[in-house]
Amino acid sequence: MRDGEGQVIHWFKHASELKDAPMWPEEPELSALMTATQIAAFPPEKKETYINDIMNERDIKYQQNICYKRGLEQGREEGLEQGREEGREEGARETAIKTAGSLLQNGVSVDIVASCTGLSLEEVNALRG
Repeated sequence: MRDGEGQVIHWFKHASELKDAPMWPEEPELSALMTATQIAAFPPEKKETYINDIMNERDIKYQQNICYKRGLEQGREEGLEQGREEGREEGARETAIKTAGSLLQNGVSVDIVASCTGLSLEEVNALRG
């Protein structure tokens, strides 16, 4: 028998009678076995409550995960739409500036250029440079 096996067998046989858990080395497998045997030794109503609590906790984590993923997806979609909108606005502004430059080179008045392009008088005057 390997080290600790006798303790494990003793624990399995007497888990429901023992008040304190044995002091074993910090091995995850033994800890998991100890926890499982403690739960198995619960009276039926306590076991049912425990299982319901675990299921509720898992349901909450699952819902949080779904909400998190939906939030990420929505955030990405909003970010993409905002980027598209900014790109459209930037493109429209560049077009207005090019158009204003062409109109000014052809002798169109600053007032008419501002009116036709949507640029302010200050912006049009700055283009005349």
